[in-house]
Amino acid sequence: MPVLLPRTLDLSRASLIVESTYTALSVPAPGITVSLHTVRIAHEHPGVTAAGAPRPIRGGNGYVTVNEGIRVATWTEDGVAYSLDLECAQAGDPRCADDTYLLSLVEELAP
Repeated sequence: MPVLLPRTLDLSRASLIVESTYTALSVPAPGITVSLHTVRIAHEHPGVTAAGAPRPIRGGNGYVTVNEGIRVATWTEDGVAYSLDLECAQAGDPRCADDTYLLSLVEELAP
């Protein structure tokens, strides 16, 4: 499973866990924390549907949600499910005001 990393964040303080079926990356940066989770195993839950409408993400479709002020993009790419979380330390940080910065992080991910 490829490990994708954000190209514009300083990864010197990042923590990365790599296991056979999942990865977890946490990157603290000034005023934000970015987390990226991947998993190769998916489970369907009958009767459970995604919140909101799908939108284009990395050449496919995915979802962007906000929970407790944390912006989250989820998508599937090459058989791997991804979740990228953006948490701002201060309310009102423009990076968390809308989906623009979150989606820019998603698009810059590279092996």
